[in-house]
Amino acid sequence: GINRRDLLISTGFTAAGLILHQPTTQAMAAEETAPVVVLGANGFLGGDVVRSLLKKGVVTRAAARTKDFEIAKDTEGIKLASVAYADVTRPDTLENLLRGAGTVVFAEDY
Repeated sequence: GINRRDLLISTGFTAAGLILHQPTTQAMAAEETAPVVVLGANGFLGGDVVRSLLKKGVVTRAAARTKDFEIAKDTEGIKLASVAYADVTRPDTLENLLRGAGTVVFAEDY
């Protein structure tokens, strides 16, 4: 299977300091198939992250602060696990989105 840590490093996301949560080695096996949540998926960087993950076969949840969900229209034919409204300044919008996630990528412009 794909090692999440290696995948994210190979795509350059750790170099930008975007990973909020990286599971421990012990948890990696259990979280290997857990979805990756991308916050800021409608943006330039977030959209690229989403498309890169989807091309590598990673189950991806896209989240954005705007409700137009442009990313859902531009995934090159690959289905997202989910698309949701989320705002990091409103924790109530994050609870269901983050439940069961293995990795969270923060690509919002705060």
